Amino acid sequence: MCIRWRTQKNKNNGETKLFALASDARMCPVGAARRIQARFERLRTTGAVLGISSEGYITASAITTALRPCAARVHKVDLNDSMLKQYTPHSLRIGACVLLYEKGKSAVFIKDRLRWKSDTFMDYLRDTAIVARQHAAALVRA
Repeated sequence: MCIRWRTQKNKNNGETKLFALASDARMCPVGAARRIQARFERLRTTGAVLGISSEGYITASAITTALRPCAARVHKVDLNDSMLKQYTPHSLRIGACVLLYEKGKSAVFIKDRLRWKSDTFMDYLRDTAIVARQHAAALVRA
C-alpha cells in the first residue's frame, strides 16, 4: 500500500511511502487502512475515511480534537487536565519514533520512514523500560 502525505511540515508535500502488511496486526498501517475502508463501505457513512471527510481533508485540529479525549480515558484524567495539551498529531509521530528506536532500528531508517529531513527526531527519543533492558543486556560480558 502506498501512503501519500498531501502537506507536510518539512515541505515534502505529496511525498509517498510504500507500506507492507505487518505480521503484528495491532501495529500494521496496511491492515488498519483495510479495516477502515471495509467499515466505511459497510456503514455507507458520509464521515471521514482514510484522511478524507465530507468536509474535505482531515486537519491537525480535528485529529487533536479526537486524540485528547482518548488520552484522557487512557490516563484517567479530566478533559480539562493541562497534561492533555501535549497530545497533538505530532504525538503519534513521536510515538512511532520511540517504537522504532525500541525495536533497534537505525537512525537512518527512522529518519527515512518517518520523513525527517534533519536529525531532530533524536530529540524525541525517550528513556523507556525497553531501552533500559537493552542497555542492561549490552553490559553482559561475552
